[in-house]
Amino acid sequence: MSACASCGGPVERGARYCPLCGAPLAKLSPVAARARKVVTVLFSDVTGFTALGERLDPESLHQVIGRWFQRADRAIHHHGGTVEKHIGDAVMAVFGVPVAHEDDALRAARAALEMRAALHGLNRELTRRWDVRLSVRTGINTGEVVVSDDAGGQPSILGDAVNVAQRLESAAEPGQVLIGEQTARLVRGAARLHPVADLTVKGKAAPVRARRLVAVDTDGPEPPARASTPLIGRAAELGSLRHAFDEVVARREPRLVTALGPAGIGKSRLVRELLDEIGDATTAVVGRCLPYGEAITYWPLAEIARQLPGDPDEAGLAELVANGRTQVEETQRTVRRLLEGTARNKPLVVVVEDIHWAAPTLLDLIAHLAEFASRAPLLIVCLARPELLEGRPGWSAVGGERASIVRLDPLTTDEGRALLGELGGTELSANERTQLLTTAEGNPFFIQQMLAHRAETPDAPLAASPTIQAVLTARIDRLAPAERTVLEHGSIEGRTFHRGVLVDLLDREREEDLDPTLAALARRELIRPARPDLEGERAFRFSHILIRDATYALMPKQRRAELHERLARWLERHAERGLAEPGEMIGFHLEQSFGYRVEVEPAARETYAQLATMGSQHLGAAGRAALGRDDLPAAVRLLERSAALLPEADTDRGLLLADLGTALTEAGRLDDAQRILETATREAAARGDDRARAHAIVARLAGRLQVDTEASRREVRDRFDWLRAIFDAAGDQLGLHRLWSLRALVHWIAARSADADAAWERAVDHARDAGDDRGLAAALSWLASSAYFGPTPVAEGIARCEAIGARMSVDCRAQAVVLDSLAGLHAMRGDFDRARELLARSNSILAELGRGMQSAVSHPEAFVALNSGDAVGAEATLRAGYERLVQMGERALLSSTAAMLAHALYEQGCQEEAWEFTRVAEDTAAADDLSAQIGWRSERARLLARRGDTTEAKRISAEAVRIAARTDWLAEHGDALVSRAEVLRHAGGSAGAVAAALREAIGLYERKGNQIGVRRAHSMLAMDVPA
Repeated sequence: MSACASCGGPVERGARYCPLCGAPLAKLSPVAARARKVVTVLFSDVTGFTALGERLDPESLHQVIGRWFQRADRAIHHHGGTVEKHIGDAVMAVFGVPVAHEDDALRAARAALEMRAALHGLNRELTRRWDVRLSVRTGINTGEVVVSDDAGGQPSILGDAVNVAQRLESAAEPGQVLIGEQTARLVRGAARLHPVADLTVKGKAAPVRARRLVAVDTDGPEPPARASTPLIGRAAELGSLRHAFDEVVARREPRLVTALGPAGIGKSRLVRELLDEIGDATTAVVGRCLPYGEAITYWPLAEIARQLPGDPDEAGLAELVANGRTQVEETQRTVRRLLEGTARNKPLVVVVEDIHWAAPTLLDLIAHLAEFASRAPLLIVCLARPELLEGRPGWSAVGGERASIVRLDPLTTDEGRALLGELGGTELSANERTQLLTTAEGNPFFIQQMLAHRAETPDAPLAASPTIQAVLTARIDRLAPAERTVLEHGSIEGRTFHRGVLVDLLDREREEDLDPTLAALARRELIRPARPDLEGERAFRFSHILIRDATYALMPKQRRAELHERLARWLERHAERGLAEPGEMIGFHLEQSFGYRVEVEPAARETYAQLATMGSQHLGAAGRAALGRDDLPAAVRLLERSAALLPEADTDRGLLLADLGTALTEAGRLDDAQRILETATREAAARGDDRARAHAIVARLAGRLQVDTEASRREVRDRFDWLRAIFDAAGDQLGLHRLWSLRALVHWIAARSADADAAWERAVDHARDAGDDRGLAAALSWLASSAYFGPTPVAEGIARCEAIGARMSVDCRAQAVVLDSLAGLHAMRGDFDRARELLARSNSILAELGRGMQSAVSHPEAFVALNSGDAVGAEATLRAGYERLVQMGERALLSSTAAMLAHALYEQGCQEEAWEFTRVAEDTAAADDLSAQIGWRSERARLLARRGDTTEAKRISAEAVRIAARTDWLAEHGDALVSRAEVLRHAGGSAGAVAAALREAIGLYERKGNQIGVRRAHSMLAMDVPA
């Protein structure tokens, strides 16, 4: 036994029409052979039943409980529920089977209270005939279940939601109704709830949160109240309504306007704004169509009658509404005359909400008013969802020139952002705001509900609220079986799906019915045509991502698993048809198939291991491709998923984790990278896989160099020969490339560019042999950096950088690094215009790609700014990079950046802040990070000299020069000497000592070809007074 969706009356299975209201039932989808649904479950039982059984004869007991079941079943059916079973003295009912409604939770709450109220009357009979009184307790819970047909064709409900409902019923006191947490969220605003202590119930590890249901509001809607937030993005639609009202007043004749749009798009809010705007100039009344119930045809008229001025009984309207047997023509005439008479005294606005639920008789009455009402300023505003046009396709022609339809489209992104701000969404993070707006897709109700849901569940991921899910599921559940099947199969592919995929996933004999079904779904505004991703295909797109998600959620996981695997096979066969990233898509569907299979069969991972392996291979290849094009977020995501599909014993997992660690390091997620690489090392050692272990160690050391330079350098020296032997034995050119790159970095940190260059040249050779274009580009970009920082003369460095840049046009991020170095070299020549042009190109590339570890900050850009007299610009560049490095947890580059930032601040006279950054540089610099050690000492010495502490200034500046002498970074050595000369002048040192330092600096600058350094040193040499 199920229930009619129109009136809630009981309906025998297989019936075509409701025996009470006559509504056709054939259009309702039957319960699928097995489906997942979010339903509301009601459990209610008689308290003290055992004692009652001791007092009464079994026949008497049967009659007493039978009377109770009759009353309970009637209340359940009245509100559209299905009686699942009677168990002893208990009744179990489900709301949402066979067809879901957006207010199933509220229906269940109303049914529970009606059952309790019916018991008062029943107890009088029971007392009179058997001298007993019954008391019941009830539990209601909402959640996901699996619905299937049992052997007798009746729906069977299984899921934890059922268990929790029963536990809530057991925990309730006699006469109480306890509802679960999700049910409480769904009835919020329409019910009065009292808190109760969290419940510890049998079979549940965590306490169950519940509320006590006290009452459900049953009053009709009040005239719309003034809105608390401004209307956003509806100026045109409001203008249409206001124009219609002005026409009504000016011409003193009726108009019908239908505001049409999906649930939550803002139809009621729009009408509230109109009524606020016209204010006292009109009488406004509101009636609402109900989705179910008895005698609801003219329910909106009853609400309207109570709001009209005067006594509607005098016009006979109340009697007509109460008496559903009155002739339709008489009702239409009476209503028309009443509204005309009211409007002639003062313009009248009649709002009828939710006419997509209206009975045909009421729609006929509205059409009659639009066509035949006359000589009265009457504006009828109807609010409807697109479903109205499914059942009443001619509605757009109703009323002729007197009628119009105002369609409400989603808000734009900017409008949605403005609404979110008005609702208090500024407390969300920027990423959360973007995610919320992307998911809501301009639906104001969805924005409000998701924000409210986040406030209630701050620790949970941002997601659609139960209220949104209920609205969408109810709409999908009302589809014809063929339409729902097509929609479900389309949801497997995603938001956009292709006809060819549907043909493959559906039975091919259904192909001839596919196009009419797709057309019907488009008319219902559930899908729309889209641009295909496959050549020669027709594509469709769900009109809202949440419709796709709600459809997908209705399918059993086992069925999803089967269809995802079939789709992956289809994509493999059609990958050559212009599909972007086919490997990632194939891997995704195999991953989903495997995931759902092991969710349903947790102990069967080995059974589906081949599925996981294939999915991992596709995702891993896509992840490495993303790493190769410097799409670090995609690389991390894909490699994580690829590795997660494989067991720890799988050799491929070790290499995937090593690549994942590399991607995380380059993305600046150093702690995550170290955690992953330690796991990879441990797993590889456990299975005796030296090659995978070596890869993990090299990747881990490359990351650790950024945070613990000294220890990492020692470990590289200690392990280098062992690692090289493993890669040599395996013929692993990629491993050798990464190992020589690591050795080059060790030399680089010690500011020994010549040694670093030799190692990078080896890395270049191995990358070329491995076919690793990205590794090749990275090594070449480091050679370009070395040309800038190291002893290579400027002219030769420019030639080298230009040659390198020509070889790496494919790797944009590495090209940006080369452009930075090239800019710095041109600046050394004094060609600042050319330098700025190159920096602009570099920054344009990085703005698009995002900055990774190597490009987090540009020292050449700061060098250009400082030497062209723009210390403020240099500071801005260095501060931005400094903050990125701090966020990454990086320390190696951070220390030299802090020292350079201190220099930019010193040039602006900000000595206190400059001092603080020399301390940061000192604290973070590794002992063998010679560039950082030189930098902080040089700046500290200048600051000490300015403060008058010349003794300490001379000592520290001398240390900076001695350290610089151990490097082959000619320009930096020269800078240390210039700083030394400045300190000596402030300390009153001999002119000879000052001149000696400057002449030595000039020699170094000349060897480098650093012309601006030479000019600056000569200028200081010619000064007669201290700088």
